[in-house]
Amino acid sequence: MTDQKKLDDLLRKIRGLKAKAEDDAVSEAEAASYAAKVQELLAKYGLEEAQLDVKDQEQMGHDETLEKLWNASSARRVLVIAICRLYFVYTIRYTRGSKTGTWILIGRPHNIAMAKDTADYLIKTVLRLGREYKRSVPLGNDVDFKRGCFMRLAERLEELRKQQAQASAPVYDAKGNPGNLPALYKNEFQLSQTYMHQHWPGTRTGPATRVKQGWDSLAGRKAADGISLNRQVGGGRSNHLLGRK
Repeated sequence: MTDQKKLDDLLRKIRGLKAKAEDDAVSEAEAASYAAKVQELLAKYGLEEAQLDVKDQEQMGHDETLEKLWNASSARRVLVIAICRLYFVYTIRYTRGSKTGTWILIGRPHNIAMAKDTADYLIKTVLRLGREYKRSVPLGNDVDFKRGCFMRLAERLEELRKQQAQASAPVYDAKGNPGNLPALYKNEFQLSQTYMHQHWPGTRTGPATRVKQGWDSLAGRKAADGISLNRQVGGGRSNHLLGRK
């Protein structure tokens, strides 16, 4: 049995419990019991309610997009990659040829949609803060301010990803791990990488992006700590981005 088959079987079981919790034929006490079991299993395996929607669980795919907001600076690109990693989306970016600047986002369609929406929200928020900084500090370097802001947001997102990846890891107990369910984060990224190698076998990973930050970036980093990551995206994983400062 494949890892994806085990995950699908578990989701099918939880969907059944959810259906019973919402069935008008059961008593109020039974409905509450079923609902509690649903939440228990979601928490235990690091899953989310959005994954219970069968229509939302489309197979792995990709989206090719040319986003001007993403390509304006290296710091923005670092932020976008951090967002995509949080949402289990693997990224490829063309750096030469006729498609230079084009991004390929690999993952489940609902995850790709949420990553794009979150990137739009965070980038526009930083641009707004940059304009405010320029007005309040006329001699300041607003470009460096925004650079620091983008980089700090990327760090916060990576910290959040690591926390949730750790929380999603299977917990050992004396009865064992039912179905030997793999950690959600590990499983999703493996699926994305497999898809990438099937469709773009010659893709190579480039060097890590280095972004120079000056004095004004310190103010940008401080501002980034005040930006809420609790973004509700398309009615989906409204509880996925948990960080709020």
